[in-house]
Amino acid sequence: MNIKDNLFIPVLNTWASFTPFSVLKKLGGQKVIFPTYHLVSNQEVPHVGNLYKIRSEKLFCEDLEFMLRHFNPISIDDLLKWRNGQLNLNKPSFFLSFDDGLREVKEVIAPNLIKRGIPAAFFINPAFVDNRELMFRNKASLLIDLFKKRKINFQRTFERTGVKEGQFIQMVKSVKYRERDILDQLALASEFSFSDYLKEKKPYLDSEEIMQLKHQGFHIGAHSMDHPLYEELTLEEQVAQTSESIDSIISKDFSSLKTFAFPFTDHGVSAALFNQMYENMRVDCSFGVAGIKHENFKFHFQRIPMEKSLDSARHIIAAEYIYYILKSPLGKNHINRK
Repeated sequence: MNIKDNLFIPVLNTWASFTPFSVLKKLGGQKVIFPTYHLVSNQEVPHVGNLYKIRSEKLFCEDLEFMLRHFNPISIDDLLKWRNGQLNLNKPSFFLSFDDGLREVKEVIAPNLIKRGIPAAFFINPAFVDNRELMFRNKASLLIDLFKKRKINFQRTFERTGVKEGQFIQMVKSVKYRERDILDQLALASEFSFSDYLKEKKPYLDSEEIMQLKHQGFHIGAHSMDHPLYEELTLEEQVAQTSESIDSIISKDFSSLKTFAFPFTDHGVSAALFNQMYENMRVDCSFGVAGIKHENFKFHFQRIPMEKSLDSARHIIAAEYIYYILKSPLGKNHINRK
């Protein structure tokens, strides 16, 4: 959801809280919705805690129960058959997905999905599999966590880098993909080792765990090689990140389908990349995170991000429905790519 006028948010929240969900679902008219998460944990997760809201297992399970009451869970195969006109969905459905391949997928998320018979897709970055590398935004979150808790002597960092203490958090948060070496320099100046953190904490899934998820019936898809913001890349770089990550998934036998979820967002991505994805790479389907939207590309689906707040799934999805309904008369629910 991208709401420019913040004054509208309280009104939206009020409507989301009090409008019967059955009414919203009927007015919204969506055959499939696409909720998406990253992780679920009852513990602090330093490499994520400064990036987005972490849902507890209790809240996540409440989300699942809500979705099951109002929607039918479908798998990636169901989704493709539906889009191809080979499957009729008699009840509004949901397709669940999770990005980044964090280890909580195996420890917390998958057991709760299996318990309820809910299929899902996990989109992973090959560069992080087996804990070979830490994503630059995870590095930023970890440095901020260390700084807030004074776990290491950042005075050395300030002296060696010239960064001022009062500007540290904002500076780290603003580091972009192309500038990610700055985070390594800050860690080095602070005598903190990202490599040791990877070895000790193992924040990502390893290859064996991914294969276990596949054998449990879950779908594994690509999420770029190392999680850049696509809007900041050239078309050639976008193509390389997409094709290499998909090829890695296929070559490791994690999946036979070519599926792709854009890291961060697909905002600003041109039609040229989608044409290459669907014509040259033969991608089966792809995903963004723009909420409830329609696309020019038949097999590209927009998902609902579920971690912008710790509100209930009912509230988050209801707000998306209301926003969609209000924009419909204005014709602003369709993404036209150039």
